[in-house]
This record gives sequence, C-alpha cells and structure tokens, in this order.
Amino acid sequence: MKVDSRLLILASTVFVGLCDSEDDRGAATTEDPFWTNVCEKAHRHHMGITIVADLFFQREQAQTCFDQHLYLRTFVGTVNLYFSELRCSSVKLVLIKVVNSTTFDELKFEAFKNTTRSSGRSLDPHLTLGLFKEWATNQSFFNDSDIVYLITSHPVFDFVLAYRHIMKAASYAFGVCSRRRVALGSDDGKTFSGVPAAVQQIANLLGIKWDDKRDKSG
Repeated sequence: MKVDSRLLILASTVFVGLCDSEDDRGAATTEDPFWTNVCEKAHRHHMGITIVADLFFQREQAQTCFDQHLYLRTFVGTVNLYFSELRCSSVKLVLIKVVNSTTFDELKFEAFKNTTRSSGRSLDPHLTLGLFKEWATNQSFFNDSDIVYLITSHPVFDFVLAYRHIMKAASYAFGVCSRRRVALGSDDGKTFSGVPAAVQQIANLLGIKWDDKRDKSG
C-alpha cells in the first residue's frame, strides 16, 4: 500500500503550512474561502505502516491478554487522531502488517548501553535506528510499506544528546520518501504510552516539526 512519493511530498508540504501556532489558530478557519479551496484539493492519501514488535514488547503486551494486532491497530488509530487536529489533514496511517521479531533478528539491529546517566541498560536510539534501517530494507515487507516502525518496551535513552525533544525516540527527517523511512519508539504494551513519541517521529519523517513538550517516556 505504498503511496507515490510525490504525493507524500505534497501532503507533508500542506501539513507544514497548516501547523499553526496557538495564537494563529483562531485567525483562519476552514470556513475562509482560501482554506475551503485548499481543503477541497487536499485529497486523502493512505500511508501503509508496518510495525515490527520486538520480544520485550511482545512479552509486556501479552500480559494484558488483549489481542496484539488489535492493540497496535488502536495504537495507529490514536496516532491518526493527533494528526486529524491539523487543518485539512490529508494523510491517514493504515496498519498493513505486524512483524514479531525474533532473538536472531534483534541481534542484528538492537544496540544497548549501560551507564549511570541512563540509570541502567537502555536502548541506544541512534545506533539502533541505523542498524534497523539496514535490516528492514532487506525484508520483504519493506517495499510495501511507507513507514516501518520498531516498537519496543525497552527504555530508550539519548546517549549523545542529539534530540531536543523530551520523548526519546528516533527517525530520519524527511525520510518517508526514501529508504530511510524507518522510526522507533518505546511503548509499555498496556496504556499506549508510546503514542506521543510515535506521533513525533512520524511527523519528523514527513518533515513536520512536532513536539508536544510533555514529559513522557517513549
């Protein structure tokens, strides 16, 4: 269910133009002739997302006794609710596949560090993202996915302080139209704790500056 990259570039450009500041949101509405015209032309584009669930997430989520696919479909639906707040939001994520990784898989792409700063063993998002990209691009599902998202229940710690955002996750800016269309984040498998981080990183893939500035793990 891959979307033509030119459409995604256009859609993300519309997104960027529609991310208003709090002060400007009341100044223009979709009732204005300009925005009515824009919204009429902003046709809905579905973006297929494949979620790779690591073993730690699988174990944590299984303790809830809720169906994993239903949990992750609800997870994606909640991410869509965040984006629906944007005026003329024209991109909708659709969960097309869930891949449960194995120990053998994770030896290839998950990297950890154990320091006093991270308060124990934590996932290194920078190294893991690069390794995950290399692994994902060689999987059969990659070419059918607009986004490949690694979900883990391991704590994620920004060891090199590269991210300004409070929530520690990782993705490539403007990566959605390239082979860098991967991201990762942490979720407890029970309360959808990783949704804000997923919104942040998918926005980053689309080239949107988004940070809800809440002190949330993930």
